[in-house]
Amino acid sequence: MAEALVRAEGLERTYTTGETQVAALAGLSLDVQRGEFVAVMGPSGSGKSTLMHLLAGLDKPTSGSVVIDGQELSGLDDRPATAATQVEPGDSPALPQPLAKELKNVKTADNKTTAEVTGTLTIKGTSKEVTAPVTLTYLKDKLGQRVPNMKGDLLVIRANFSIKRSDFGINPKAPEEKVTDEIALSLSIAGASAR
Repeated sequence: MAEALVRAEGLERTYTTGETQVAALAGLSLDVQRGEFVAVMGPSGSGKSTLMHLLAGLDKPTSGSVVIDGQELSGLDDRPATAATQVEPGDSPALPQPLAKELKNVKTADNKTTAEVTGTLTIKGTSKEVTAPVTLTYLKDKLGQRVPNMKGDLLVIRANFSIKRSDFGINPKAPEEKVTDEIALSLSIAGASAR
């Protein structure tokens, strides 16, 4: 198998408030291959946002490592990194083609690019090819609104789509008259280009 596009190994992130320590992530490892979609799901407070911040380079792990397309994020001079693509000020956003198997209906207007992206979605070890509408929004000079005291640009990637619970073996014994088979997913990732 080819080298993973995104690799997290032994990720730990502990926050300290006074004398209290909270382990938001404890030893998480994850590989995402090119062309693969991965849904990160869990209850509030389970570390989903912490994981996304670490993968986007907006925060540093207490221990462990994040490698994006062969580049160790710890070697990026304390600057946040965009995981899927590098956006420089003045550039128009471009879809990160290495993440997709197929792109259709790509349209760019002002600071937004939309497309139908086909790739592999893996949930609970089951992989299926899915097509999802994706919007990339380039936000010039908006990094400071997300990360205080930092200047730079943001790239926000959003996808809203539905899957069938039965296709991925999610809660297979749930009574169909009480639980719908369709699950709506809303995915959002923010990356940054600091100045």
